[in-house]
Amino acid sequence: MGVFAGAVAAYAAVAGHESVALTVCLVPLVIWVSGRPAIPLALLGACIPVLQSLTGGRAGFNLSISDLLLVFLGALILREATVTVACLPGEDL
Repeated sequence: MGVFAGAVAAYAAVAGHESVALTVCLVPLVIWVSGRPAIPLALLGACIPVLQSLTGGRAGFNLSISDLLLVFLGALILREATVTVACLPGEDL
């Protein structure tokens, strides 16, 4: 999957579509990180001191990297809560 994404990203970059190339490169990374919650937690801890806004205040709101990581971690927690099956003691599945 990574080789295919790299080939598509290279073609898109050569064709002048930098945003498509960036998106294609980030999708496999997001899929890989979503299976390992310790990695986003470490990234969140590392970027909380970074208070620079990604929007620069031009969009009418401020958005930092830690905000995006918190939303991503919240989505991972909700996914885990809905996918896992809880079994009470003494019950069979």
